[in-house]
Formats: sequence, C-alpha cells, structure tokens
Amino acid sequence: MRSITVGVILVALTACAARAESDSDAYRFIGGEKIQLKFNPANAGEIAEQVVNDNGNISLPTGSTVNIKGKTAAEAQKIIADQVMKDTTILNVKVTLSVLDYPPRKVYVAGDVRKPGSTTLTPGVPVYLLSVLQDAGGVSESGDPTRVNIVHTDSDGKRSSVVIDTTKLAQPGSADLGPKLLPGDTVLVPRGDHFVFSGEFNRVGMIPVGDLHMEPGEKMLLSRVIAGLGGLKKEADAKKLKIFRLKPDGTRDVITPFENGVGKEDPLLKNGDIVEVTAKPQTKESTLASSVSIIGKGIKTPGTYPIGENGLKLSKLVMLAGGLSEFANGKKVTINRPGSGIIKIVDVDAILKGNWDEDIELKDGDIVNVKERAF
Repeated sequence: MRSITVGVILVALTACAARAESDSDAYRFIGGEKIQLKFNPANAGEIAEQVVNDNGNISLPTGSTVNIKGKTAAEAQKIIADQVMKDTTILNVKVTLSVLDYPPRKVYVAGDVRKPGSTTLTPGVPVYLLSVLQDAGGVSESGDPTRVNIVHTDSDGKRSSVVIDTTKLAQPGSADLGPKLLPGDTVLVPRGDHFVFSGEFNRVGMIPVGDLHMEPGEKMLLSRVIAGLGGLKKEADAKKLKIFRLKPDGTRDVITPFENGVGKEDPLLKNGDIVEVTAKPQTKESTLASSVSIIGKGIKTPGTYPIGENGLKLSKLVMLAGGLSEFANGKKVTINRPGSGIIKIVDVDAILKGNWDEDIELKDGDIVNVKERAF
C-alpha cells in the first residue's frame, strides 16, 4: 500500500470564513457558492469557475464529480485531492479552492408571528433563535411561545426538529438566546390552544387560553370560560347554547349542554371548540324585564329569574332556585357581571346563617355560579 502525502492550500476565502475554520462556526457549503479550483502540479488540470449545484456536487477536470455539501473548505479540498489522485497517476496533488461568491443564506420564520418571512445570514456571524423571532415581530397574540419548533435539513436530506420554550430564554442573569440557527432552518410558531365564541357573549372571537388567566391545574369548564369572557348578554338564550367540536374525520360534533336546563351540565372545553349562543326571541315582556341567571351543580334549580320591581338580593335568588344542593360549595359562590368578569366571591353559607350585611343586591345580567365541593 503506497503512502500518499496530500498538500492542501486554501486561499481567497473571506476573512471571517478563514478565521472560523478552527471552530464549530466554520463555513459549510450549502449549494450555490461560486468557486474556482486550481491544482499543483498543473497537469492535474484547472477549472476556471463553477457553481456548486443545489445537491452540493462539483465537477473535476478528470471528469469525476464529488459532493461537498455540508463540508468545510478544508474538508472539501481533501475530498477533491483524493478523487483527483484516484483518477490519475499523480501522487502529490495540491488543491487551491477559492470561494468567489456566497449564495444568500437564509432561515425562515412561519406560523403565528407578526411578520412571517426570512432572515439573511452573514457568513461567520452566528444567529440565534430569539433574534430571528424578534426580526419577525415576535410571537403573535394567538401564537404559543412555549412550543416553537426548529426544523433542520441535513446535507443528506434528513430532517430533524427540536421544540423550544422561548419564554425561558433571555431571563435575568441568563445569556441564553436559544439554539444557533443554520442556513435553511425553518422556525415554526404554532397557534396556541384557543376557543372561538360567537353570538350573545360579552366577548366574541378567537379567545386564546392564556387570556382566561386560569390557575395551574384548573379545569377548562364551560362555566369558567364563559365567566372569563364577561358572561352571557342578557339577550342570550342559554338553553340554545351549542358547542361545535372537530372530529378526526373532519366533521363536527354538536353538543347542547343546557338543552335540559341551564347549569345541569358543565362540560370541559377542548382546544379548537366553537361555542355559539343565539338571542332569545324578542317579546314585549322580555324587552322590559330585567333578570339574573344562577348556574352550577351546587344549586337545585338553575335558571334565569326576574329581578322584579323591588330588586333581588343574592339570598332571595338562592331560595327562588330551590336552595343549595347537598354538596354545594356555598362558601365560594362567584358573581359575574357582564363586561367585568368575576366581580366577587361570596360566602352564601354565612349569609343564609344570618350574616345579612354580606348579602348582595343583584343587577340585570348578573350570573351567579354555585359549584360543588371538591372531594
């Protein structure tokens, strides 16, 4: 077996690329670079100029092709020299590879950001996830910053991905800006969990879960979500409330939780649910009457009750609704006033035992929610 000494010379690379050869930031060919090859001895051939194709292939004067995609300049020169010596009888080939022009090197940002698009990279200058997201205007209100996906395609076409919680980046005392991005990487920001509300709610549209200010571990009950939106309008016909839920086959289930009485069911909402409620048919009486609603499994007869000319206090509403159920959580009854969310948590048990100073005068449209105790 013969011993072969290969001399490798690199000239005409940009200063930043040459400086980076000794570390992990060394420039790697991605396809599209304009290069020139020269050989010593001269009879090994010369190619004035050529462009590395998208697959990373280049032509040699011997008629062979080699692939340099993903390789540094030094690695590419060794591959070229080895192939020329294999194709010829020349034992000592020195290769000069000059990079005359670099292609645009970009990373792409898509999904729920304010300005989707691409960022052009400068050879030798590292770019990190957080700075790319900032260039894209940041994550939109509907996006989920905790599940940002980075997709990378290797030189052999194999794809890999990693999910990053960007809310943990650049914290006080930390210089972590996220992973360094490579040319061709795509950053995907998914849409966060959300619901869509339409009709006679005090807030309608796409509602990100984050807007509801749920406590950790709190269940996404329909009554809780409605309360977080400011409740139903007084014109709403709660018995006709519908939940449209997407199924795997592309169709939607229709759920009518209040069809048999308001508050008798309190289903868990799921990501993507559409909740709709229509207005009650208008009558002369309904346009004049003021009313409040009482819901939840902790009340015996949930429903909507008129306020009347003399007003309506919370204790009287509870009695009109049949009183608290056996397992009611009477110490934490919530009152929601349209447009303001949960306005007060009241100890109804104490009121019914004689603490009348805590009794509350209800107003038109108020929603009283009596839950069961947690066991």
